[in-house]
Amino acid sequence: MRRALDFYAVISVHGIKLSRQGFTLFLQLLNFLIVLSLCTGGLLLYHGIAMFGRAWYNINEVITMEVRKVRERICFYSSMFEGRSSAWEIAREAVRWGVGGLELMNFCDELKEPDMKAAKEIGTFARGAGLTLPCFSVGIDLYSECNRAQIERLRAYADICSALEIPYLHHTLITALDPSILNAPLDPVMKTVAEAALDVSDYAASKGVQTIVENMGFVVNGAKNYARFRNETGGKIGVLLDVGNIMFMDETAENFCAKFASGIDHVHVKDYDLSDAPKTQYSYKTKKGSYLTDAPIGQGDANVGRTVSILEKAGYRGHYSLEFCGGQSDREIERVLAYLCETIDGV
Repeated sequence: MRRALDFYAVISVHGIKLSRQGFTLFLQLLNFLIVLSLCTGGLLLYHGIAMFGRAWYNINEVITMEVRKVRERICFYSSMFEGRSSAWEIAREAVRWGVGGLELMNFCDELKEPDMKAAKEIGTFARGAGLTLPCFSVGIDLYSECNRAQIERLRAYADICSALEIPYLHHTLITALDPSILNAPLDPVMKTVAEAALDVSDYAASKGVQTIVENMGFVVNGAKNYARFRNETGGKIGVLLDVGNIMFMDETAENFCAKFASGIDHVHVKDYDLSDAPKTQYSYKTKKGSYLTDAPIGQGDANVGRTVSILEKAGYRGHYSLEFCGGQSDREIERVLAYLCETIDGV
């Protein structure tokens, strides 16, 4: 019986799975029918089968609702499909897979610049298809010579979030992923990005939008540096946990959660393989000299499942945005969705 209870029965080609509670109830009903048939036979067995049929229908209804509730918390991130850069295409994929949300970003062809008309058209389609828009992400460098121009671009994206009623505007701070930046004094870098981020945050707040910043790169990443950024900005800027990015600092997402779990607003999910040498030309170097290579979610070294469990137990009820699933084939997306649903539902 114990092994049976660890089994998740597939009830959908897209990886929807029966919860442990539902499967337990199914086994109890089946045992009841077997006992009934042995003890009575005939008429009572007929009524028992009819009762079982009704109960099984109700169970399926409950399970469908459970799965839908879990999937509503999963977003497709506009950068998760390699080689696809249209927000329209990602939105249609989100609808096809039955996830709950779409996270737009400026890597999309239509949104490379803050185009209000294009954003409204995409947002109208997404909302009409039942998708939520929890966050808009902007990849940008605030530690650059054109700092002021970048701030103005972010303000324009904040206007889009306000118009589309997107609660969070996420933006990066430093796009470079080179650990040599740690050889320079950290104070002036931190001060520059913190001041720029506060400028954007104050403007966004006036529009009813909360800015959030993820742990990324080497300056505002790792529990210690991220806490320092939070202090520099007075806690005005929300917390976005990127489960994979923390590995750039040779730390774990579990450690990050231990410090910030109660205040995390949004989560990006991706995974990396950790190795002593680069596996491809696209491998990234970590703070201590190891290498990270994109891996399918749940199959790398980021401990995605454990991190999600920690977040759920800490009371996190926000969205999980998928960044990279590993090839993005239907089979791989199905596996990742099943993996996340099972992890969230199993807490």
